[in-house]
Amino acid sequence: MFILEKVKRIFIWFKRFRKRKGYGVHSPFAFNFITQVIYEKGVYYNYSLLNQLPHSKVESDKVIKLLFRLVNFISPHTILYKHRGDDISDIFRWAKSDVHIFGNVKNSCKLDFVYLEMSYDNKELENILTEIIPIMHKDSILIIYGIGFNKERMEFWSKVISHPNSGISFDLYDLGILFFDHSKNKQDYIVNF
Repeated sequence: MFILEKVKRIFIWFKRFRKRKGYGVHSPFAFNFITQVIYEKGVYYNYSLLNQLPHSKVESDKVIKLLFRLVNFISPHTILYKHRGDDISDIFRWAKSDVHIFGNVKNSCKLDFVYLEMSYDNKELENILTEIIPIMHKDSILIIYGIGFNKERMEFWSKVISHPNSGISFDLYDLGILFFDHSKNKQDYIVNF
């Protein structure tokens, strides 16, 4: 099974080959986001702490470092995460020390940064999103892990980005990143990550 997954990932990488490093992206915001956040190769100040974490059973090291960069890019005051493991909150706290991190929607006010793992079933995720989307604002970001793992999850991601409140989105296969800023033209980008 593991070998089939590796072969599938290689095939998907080649299929998305032309969608890497911002090629064909004309929006200045999207191009800068792709080149300076998603494809950033520099070493961040707390990457050494990330290496001390027990290896995540869910996210790869590449995804964990991207989450760290995303928190630095957004500089959120409130973070909501729905994740099966506890280590993910350490990543958020190390990226920004003065942040309020919640595990439940009921405890939070306006949300700046939301991270959802798709190990929940689609119905449960739809319920979570029904609660979350009304309290998102123009500077909010929604990240969903696992959007490309099967057809059902891809359909769920398509439904999320077609919501009237959604703005620019980035499909990285492992992650879906959605902004809610309507001052920029809505566009759905596929990025080879």
